[in-house]
Formats: sequence, C-alpha cells, structure tokens
Amino acid sequence: LRRADRRARWRSAPARFALVTLSVLAALTLAMQIAHHFRDAMAAQWPATRPVLAAWCRSAGCAIEAPRGIDDLTVESTALTRAIGLDAFVLSVTLRSRSRLALAMPSIDLSLTDGNGRLVARRALSPRDFGAASVLAPGAEAGLQVMLNAGNFRVAGYTVEIFYP
Repeated sequence: LRRADRRARWRSAPARFALVTLSVLAALTLAMQIAHHFRDAMAAQWPATRPVLAAWCRSAGCAIEAPRGIDDLTVESTALTRAIGLDAFVLSVTLRSRSRLALAMPSIDLSLTDGNGRLVARRALSPRDFGAASVLAPGAEAGLQVMLNAGNFRVAGYTVEIFYP
C-alpha cells in the first residue's frame, strides 16, 4: 500500500511539473557553465554571440580574450646570437599560427645552458617583453626579437618552448 502511494505521488501533476522544471533549470545551468568556460572560443568562432557573452562577463566579472591554442602554434625558427660590443644576447623567435582563428600570443620559456649542458639561467618572456601584439592572426607568422643581458654566464646552448601562463 505504501509503495502504491509513493508511485502515485511521483505520477501526480505537481510532482511531474516540479521534476520537469528542475530538469530544465539543471540543463540551463549546465549550458551556462559550458558557455562561460568556452567563452573565448565561442566569441572567436561565432562573432554573433560576442554581445551576449560580453553582457554575461560584465555581470560575472570575467573577460573575453583571444582563444588559446598551443597545439595550433609552431616555433618555426630560433636564434640566440651575441650582441656586438655588448655583454648581451639577441634572441630571435619566429612563430606560425596554423589556426583558422586569431589566437592569443604565447609566452616563451628560454633556458640557457653551459658547455656541460647544465642549466645556467631560465626566463619566461611574455609577448610584452618582445613588444609584440597580444594576438596572432589566423595563418600568420610573427617574428619576435629581444635583447637579453648575459651577465657573467658562459652560455653554450639554449632551448625555447612556448606556453600559456
């Protein structure tokens, strides 16, 4: 008898209305979370959604930026040369975008090593350090160059990696 009463309660119109309402609210909340998480990519891929996402970000305290796509960026070439007449090096890096969207410019991780392969110095360089734009256009190539003070280190090798902070 109790089991029949429970089944009848869940099959009643108010209970079904409450369940449908909760399901719709849960689906809308999930959709809003997905849109918030992927807002940068959505705004770049579908520009018509940008005003809605911008309004959301004003109330949520977030920002719409260029999307990050480290897999769509390649380091085409690098060079580390001693500056003439100075105790400094010039680092040149060429990046290429293979993306169909404009991407945020990545930071560069530079590691300097000595003749034995031991780490001498390591530095993370932001696009601001290179004086570069914060966005890399679709299919574009960017040549970055910066002068670095070497100090008293004996530099024999280097590695360059790109990353997003």
